[in-house]
Amino acid sequence: MQRSRLRGFTLIELLVVIAIIAILAAILFPVFAQAREKARQTQCVSNCRNIATAVMMYSQDYDENLPYSGVYGARHPVFRQGYGWSMWMVLLDPYIKNRGIWVCPSGRVQMAGPARDRIRVNMGYNEYLFHNTRGWSSLAKLATAPAGVAGVAVIADSSLGGIFHDWGNYDIGQDPIRGEHPRWGMHRIKCSNGYGRGRPFGVCNYRHADGGASVVFVDGHAAHIPGKKILGGVDLPCEWPVIRPEKARCQ
Repeated sequence: MQRSRLRGFTLIELLVVIAIIAILAAILFPVFAQAREKARQTQCVSNCRNIATAVMMYSQDYDENLPYSGVYGARHPVFRQGYGWSMWMVLLDPYIKNRGIWVCPSGRVQMAGPARDRIRVNMGYNEYLFHNTRGWSSLAKLATAPAGVAGVAVIADSSLGGIFHDWGNYDIGQDPIRGEHPRWGMHRIKCSNGYGRGRPFGVCNYRHADGGASVVFVDGHAAHIPGKKILGGVDLPCEWPVIRPEKARCQ
């Protein structure tokens, strides 16, 4: 009776198997990464929808006004407790289930608030509404804005956790953002994972793969705006999403 002999893999066969696995990994890993980012983006928009609900509930309780620093300005009691620009989150605390919604999972997390009550955040509040510039915290006033309540952003992804604006096309310094038109000033929300200020160009770190941003609008809806549709800045007559309420929406 002849005994069967087991034959092992040859070196060539092992190398072929390894090469096939490497090729499959190279194909699948980017797909997995894209799927993970898409899931994070979906979660970010979901958080924004919960935030929008909280903002609407607040406005119903405070005579159709959005959270803002009021006539006190920097002397607002909550502001002076050490919350500063993050005080809007404290004002909305009674309307949310947990503070986790202030963090978009695709972004770098920052800390806000006093030492006794640190808040994780990477979303920001529209500074024109926060300081009630020209009465823009009022829903009635915002209804008269050229873009209407459906076009003005109140909360969005932000490179500065707590607040965003459209000031200055270069924010601090005079260097444009690499890869972007030198006249736009929407980088607080577009480069919401940070931006450099080196010479001759700054570096824009997008939070989402398409360079877009998740935005809560004054009318209570939330949406993700793709990067190529984010337009505007202090020197331009229109914006999208609209940050300075006096401006029209860019078409």
